[in-house]
Amino acid sequence: MTDARVQLDVKEWTDFLNKSESNLRDPARVLMVAAEAFLFQDINQHFRNEEGPEGPWAQRKEPYRSRMERAGYRKLLQVTGNLRGSIVPGNMERASKDTIKIHANAPYSGWLDEGTSVMRERPFMWASGFAQDKMLDLVLEIAAGDAGV
Repeated sequence: MTDARVQLDVKEWTDFLNKSESNLRDPARVLMVAAEAFLFQDINQHFRNEEGPEGPWAQRKEPYRSRMERAGYRKLLQVTGNLRGSIVPGNMERASKDTIKIHANAPYSGWLDEGTSVMRERPFMWASGFAQDKMLDLVLEIAAGDAGV
């Protein structure tokens, strides 16, 4: 009886790594492709679920809560839809060779995402583990040359 074995061909691995290096020569662009494919959907999901990375968003305080609900505004951060609608791929930019920035262009977005001295934070600009996994899968497809990008 013989041992079970696996044989790895260094040349095949070297070829694959060289191809991957070539496909990832502009990592910021690759990350932008992955973010456009999955991160914007993920951020919209945060609005649907009304949650941040640590769990549900803080509810409105009374009497503001009752007043907003009587006016028909039950969803947090979604009175007009301007904030949610301002988070689009057009608001993604290359900040430097190695950095991309995605922003909500509603002028009050930072206050809502990060909070203020009088308002609790309700973070929406974050990537869930699911989105990060999907982005990684796409980056690996791009590295392997299988994504058609």
